[in-house]
Amino acid sequence: MKDKSVFKHRNVLSRISNFNYHFVFDFQMEIVTLDNLKIFLKKAQEKNVKNGLKSKIFKVVCSQIDVYELIKQYSLEKIYDYQAIDECTYSDTHHSFPTDANSYVCCKRSIYGNQCYNLNIFGYLIQMTVSPKSKCFKERLNLISLEKLDLSEIVIFDIETTGLSEFDDDILEIALLDLETNRSFSKLLPLKKRESIPQNISTINHITDDIVKDAKALTQSEVDILIENFKLKNKHLAIWTGVNVFDATFLKIYFIDNHLNGFEYFSFFNVKNYIQVNKLLLSDDYSKDSVAKNLGIKIDKTHSALGDCKIEAEILKRFVSEQRVESIDSTIIRDLANGKLCTKNAAVYYEKMISYCTNKNGLVLSDFDCFPFKRGFEWIDIHHIDEKELDDIASRTYRAQESNDTKTLNSLKKYNKATRLVYATVVEHFLLHYIIEYLRGPGGGPHFLFGYILRAHFNIARFSYEKNIFKNIDKYFADISFEEIVNIYKKIIKKDKITKRIAFQFYKLNNTTKEIDDFIDNLFK
Repeated sequence: MKDKSVFKHRNVLSRISNFNYHFVFDFQMEIVTLDNLKIFLKKAQEKNVKNGLKSKIFKVVCSQIDVYELIKQYSLEKIYDYQAIDECTYSDTHHSFPTDANSYVCCKRSIYGNQCYNLNIFGYLIQMTVSPKSKCFKERLNLISLEKLDLSEIVIFDIETTGLSEFDDDILEIALLDLETNRSFSKLLPLKKRESIPQNISTINHITDDIVKDAKALTQSEVDILIENFKLKNKHLAIWTGVNVFDATFLKIYFIDNHLNGFEYFSFFNVKNYIQVNKLLLSDDYSKDSVAKNLGIKIDKTHSALGDCKIEAEILKRFVSEQRVESIDSTIIRDLANGKLCTKNAAVYYEKMISYCTNKNGLVLSDFDCFPFKRGFEWIDIHHIDEKELDDIASRTYRAQESNDTKTLNSLKKYNKATRLVYATVVEHFLLHYIIEYLRGPGGGPHFLFGYILRAHFNIARFSYEKNIFKNIDKYFADISFEEIVNIYKKIIKKDKITKRIAFQFYKLNNTTKEIDDFIDNLFK
């Protein structure tokens, strides 16, 4: 192999073990391509080289599938030296291997999601870096990205497994759900690598050893039928996964272990990544259960592969529905920014704005007096829909709870029902109260909320979590700019003849700068 780059290292190993270790003190590192590495190993195999560890390490970037294929091809033994594994880091090449056996060790992931495998094959040390961002990683698993969702092209795929190790754990259940035809498939699979299912896994998916003891492995005939029935040559398999592309990797390894063909027809689309990249939810938690909860989608306590497919289907349908109405809904905000709101059409705009927030942010799942899920860390408030009739329902409820005023709580119960609540970003909440000005008359809502927006614009955080929000404040102004919000607020000031003294008490600004003072002065000129 051509030596593209050679490095000199010093390695001192002090580990003492029962293995017959060979210690490498000086070695060269050669960066190679995977194809060149395979050619080299094939020649070494033909020569039957078994002369102990060499003082050279070959370094290659590859996919996890490439690593597994080498493990299978050369019958590599995993080194279960747990103490050494606990101490090794992602880029650590300072491993000791038994001289009489081909073997490998897996290092911890790096902060970038990369994983490293160090292999000993015929005494040659090989460092294989698996990077989810690498071209070879995406190509081996046929990962694709979509700019827009088309449900007719998507088949949802999910699995249940005995654990998180793609190399050492079994697939327990496999499921498919076609979003175009609603055709579904699920199948339990037998244990092959594990002797039994761990108790913590059975607690989650309720699959036990007894349930899978008579299960049969997936056959080539079944694979061929699935490819035909679900039109997998022309559709995309939707998975919900992190950077390791868990489901796709497990499936490919299952195909390798069971000598199955047809994986080359599959293309995988990561729904979780799609939601994050397109900022479809203002959230830091993109787990499937969390996203479903935010969207008001019911979740079963028992996880199954087909059950998770159905949850993911509802999530995708919600986002596609939002795509369809987005252009219509966003015209509501454009109309508000362009001054088309008046007393005559306020009720219509209010209902449209409530619908917009519901579609975008999901449902509130419990009554307000039963402490519903708060989303302040996303800069999202809970708005009482009936504030168009009664002001300050939230504060009235809090005061009644503190004083144990059951009479007031009962009178507010109909306003506090989950069906009468909606999630809204602070900007959307401001617009809702702007409309309420034309329905109910003057109130403190717009001024209080404008104070929040004002602090965000000038990066004045009162709470530590706000710092992260204010760093990404632009995403909250996707449909309406800060300047347009200011123009709307000036209309409220003028309409209700609000003075600076009255409005300023809502802003909660301390130690203002001259820049902020001048800005506020200009609002009331």
